[in-house]
Amino acid sequence: MDHDSRGLGGIPAGNPGFTVAVEIDRPFDQIEPDEYLQLLHQVGDDAARIDRSPLGHARVVLDVPGSGWWISGQAALHAVRRLAEAWTVLGVETSRSDLWSTSPHMADSRLPRTRRLPASEGTRYTVVIEIEPYDDLDDDVELSDYFRCRERADVVVADNGRRHIIVSRRDRDVSSACQLTAKSLHAISNAWSITRIRTVETAVWKREHSRPRVDKRPTAIPQWQYALRVDGTRCIVVTDPDVDLDSWYANYTDGDGMSGVEQFFQGPAWMTDDGTANLRRTGNAIDAWIAPIPHGGLLENITDGLGHVLRVDESDSTAAWLRESLFDQPAGLIIELGPSDYDPEAEAEGDVVNAQIHVLDDGVCLVRRSRSVLQRLRLADHGVDGLVLDHWHHDDHFDDCTDGYLFSRDTQLIANACVAWFRQNGVTDERSALGCSYEFVDELPRTS
Repeated sequence: MDHDSRGLGGIPAGNPGFTVAVEIDRPFDQIEPDEYLQLLHQVGDDAARIDRSPLGHARVVLDVPGSGWWISGQAALHAVRRLAEAWTVLGVETSRSDLWSTSPHMADSRLPRTRRLPASEGTRYTVVIEIEPYDDLDDDVELSDYFRCRERADVVVADNGRRHIIVSRRDRDVSSACQLTAKSLHAISNAWSITRIRTVETAVWKREHSRPRVDKRPTAIPQWQYALRVDGTRCIVVTDPDVDLDSWYANYTDGDGMSGVEQFFQGPAWMTDDGTANLRRTGNAIDAWIAPIPHGGLLENITDGLGHVLRVDESDSTAAWLRESLFDQPAGLIIELGPSDYDPEAEAEGDVVNAQIHVLDDGVCLVRRSRSVLQRLRLADHGVDGLVLDHWHHDDHFDDCTDGYLFSRDTQLIANACVAWFRQNGVTDERSALGCSYEFVDELPRTS
């Protein structure tokens, strides 16, 4: 290792330069075109770019050629201060550019499973310093001795083989945490070459390191749901906390039948009491794997990190679509399902397998299944008092329900009841075989 790579102004051998990345509290896939330009304008670098952090946040990335850790650190602090004027900054990283290009995230620098070192409770920021040559460092050297301001410092050998110093801080913002760590880094850089420095909110760092590892990747398609954003974007959402979908892709067809692909990223979602995932802040906040697809798009299959294609069952896809359609809908909505080639004007011959979902009050739905065409019900109101839930009724209360009816709040049960009915009767062999219509309740003007 060239000695010039060490010290305050040291330049690594080969002069690869450093790369700076500033992570902000905004999902990467929600950055609008005008915001993209705004971010680049704020850092004052036309060559800067925006990419996705390991947890799906937007990250502004710029190169500082011909620099060492100190000069690139100054550029990083400048970018942090400018971006903090309009955004919440979660973290900043400087990395030797040749290492950044081969490993764009510090995901390869996770701690060994046998030695997970959580940051001290109550700390707000975690600073990770990567140094080399790690093989010249004696095990009895206490790098933590370089930190004298009551920080907690741990030293580990990360998965990429380099030595990492992990420091916990209680500073008010990212900029302060960087500056107050710099004094200790001066002494460290005189003895070893600093290849990366990252300062990030401890909560973000913990979430990254709680992600399942490669050996927990599913061998079959994980349970998934559709969920709509407020802007109408449809997303594939996987809520299983025990799977790792890093480098997995959702393959879909849009409303025009064109194919597309989107990568899964980890981000926030919400779960209602009945287990329905959503992106509208209803229920309890959870971590999920998310892949956005166009509104009206349908998931065809999922490709894992090794290129294996996991097919989506047609019935599962139909059930996911129905479940999404029922989320947060007003009382009075009627969803009718039946053969897509059904012609009400044609003379009826034989059975017409169909189903109807009628949304009532308090999240309850009435599901009816029949082999004769179901009529629209005229209800005095949508009240649910006295109804028996989750029990299949086969009496003659509704004379056109040849297979009975069900009241339930469980949208998964409702969706499965409809899908199973069509599958049992051979209607959903192909997705195009099932037709659907929606009818919302008419709102009449009030009179005084």
